[in-house]
Amino acid sequence: MAVEQILAANEKAMNFEPKSVNYSINLGFPAPAQPDQFELAIIGHQNEKREAIAKLMKIFEASGANIVSITFSNYETTEQFVMNVICDLSSAKCPPDELLIRINKSKFVKVAEISGLDGRIFGRYSFPLTFFGEVRALAIDADRFVHLFDDITKTFGAQAKTALFENGRAEGGEIIAVLREMLGEKAKREALLENAKALFQTAGWGKLFFYTEGVDIYKATITDPPSDANDEAILENHFLQGLVAGMLEPFLKSGVKLSIIREGYDDDKKTLILYYMDKTSLKELASEDDEKFDNVPLPEIKIPSKNQTRQQEMKEEDPEVHFVNQIIKSIDQIKEQKETVTANPVVFSKPKEAVPTQPVQGEIVGSGIQIVQQAERPALPRRRKKANPSSDESAENAPNKKKGLFEL
Repeated sequence: MAVEQILAANEKAMNFEPKSVNYSINLGFPAPAQPDQFELAIIGHQNEKREAIAKLMKIFEASGANIVSITFSNYETTEQFVMNVICDLSSAKCPPDELLIRINKSKFVKVAEISGLDGRIFGRYSFPLTFFGEVRALAIDADRFVHLFDDITKTFGAQAKTALFENGRAEGGEIIAVLREMLGEKAKREALLENAKALFQTAGWGKLFFYTEGVDIYKATITDPPSDANDEAILENHFLQGLVAGMLEPFLKSGVKLSIIREGYDDDKKTLILYYMDKTSLKELASEDDEKFDNVPLPEIKIPSKNQTRQQEMKEEDPEVHFVNQIIKSIDQIKEQKETVTANPVVFSKPKEAVPTQPVQGEIVGSGIQIVQQAERPALPRRRKKANPSSDESAENAPNKKKGLFEL
């Protein structure tokens, strides 16, 4: 099944799915622990996990321990599990040491440890952070992340942009390779695609969607992408662009390498919008002397942003950019004509108005050819939340609602 068919099926299913509930994956406790709160790390064998859980619950209940939270993960190998328990012993019928002895006596427990949490915000046993229990991961706050790459590209220029994009592309490709290995070579493309999207979301990058726009052009959107302390997304994050490209390319025909040709940010919908094109097709199209496009003005780029998010200015002197602009404009005009003739949605076109313009749980693309030019702007203040604007200021700063390429 072609990737376009998979996307079409996902889009159709998305229209009938109820709105999902999202919850955050927290590192640390919301407040310092109390003196009577304790953390236990209990290790057992996976094949005895069901019996171990039932036995341990009875021990906690008999001891009068109030369980606050329980999590499970693999321990060193997939044959062993670790059960992390946070409990309140303020009303317990025995001291912590005696509770630990009772747990260790269970035949289902290999070893258990207990630690007091008084005043702690993080537990003692949580380490390391991993993907799939095997691949080591690191956590960094989004504010530092978006400014880190922004500062790197400003300081080191085009070479840094290319390096960041290619590293992102490599990371995206490795993600698909690992998922394919875990699911098996015979895994359906739909399952691989859904797991890739879920990993992208779970890792904190946002909710990823993409559509084909015709003529080897792909549009990717990311809702709730990484943002800084002011809840403002930074454009031209070349690592993120490459990550999306690397995840999508394995689903396309062999040898396809994607280049980003345009991006924008919809501040109202908190959606990052990325346009990609196959590098080979981009160069071939730009080299053709198609006179019917020469006298067509470049489409106006409008990126709505209440926070003065930087706007992208196309390089009019670049023939590749000039040609791609005409293609995108022609696609938009065809869409508008079709929407006036029939109420039925066109596959990979704008979703029905009743459905949020978040494309179907999605897909990916990007490359290192520099086609988008960004206007300079002063560095953003970090770590300071913006005060709520007054009603007058909100009205004054509200973006003009003009139907265009980036109005989703």
